Amino acid sequence: MRSCRAQCMTVEPRHTEPDPWYSVLISLKLDGVDLMNSYANILHQPGADLITGATQLAHWISLQITRQGFHAFAQSNKVFILAPAAAGAISSTPVIESAGSFPYTVSPFTEVTGAGRSTNTLADVAAWYFENDLRTPTLGNCGSRNQLCDNNVPRPPGLRGGSHQHMVTHTLGLGASGTLHYREDYELATEGGFSGNRKR
Repeated sequence: MRSCRAQCMTVEPRHTEPDPWYSVLISLKLDGVDLMNSYANILHQPGADLITGATQLAHWISLQITRQGFHAFAQSNKVFILAPAAAGAISSTPVIESAGSFPYTVSPFTEVTGAGRSTNTLADVAAWYFENDLRTPTLGNCGSRNQLCDNNVPRPPGLRGGSHQHMVTHTLGLGASGTLHYREDYELATEGGFSGNRKR
């Protein structure tokens, strides 16, 4: 995401039963401008899993952040906010107004770099999920025995990628004619259309 900036907000689950029995994010303002269309809230059920509640609230928050060209997505109890390229270099940290049990941790916007001539495209999303580890103790999605965070993804020699848990995107074009001809070893071949494109 060239010239793109991203920020992370974490919904912190309490280690005890919530009191009061609700949490609400009223506003999220950047330089005095609210990025949320409406507030996001959740009611806590007695004895409920608190990380589940924090994850649900993070999801609702991400759906409300649509103003000024900003967008957001949630992973577990974290909300990642993407700034449009038009926002330029953002040096400030969002200011939140909240009520209820769950507190929030807010980080400043930092630049996200990578390939691409435009920002906030489907290719940017695919690149982010390819390059970043999708299962880490920080995200809290390692499983009950922490076994899901092992970086043991197999990678054939000569191909891009890593052993971390990541997403690989394949594109299928229907009804489109092209100049690349299929060959079974296209990923490792040193000649042919695909090899020539990869070297550019």
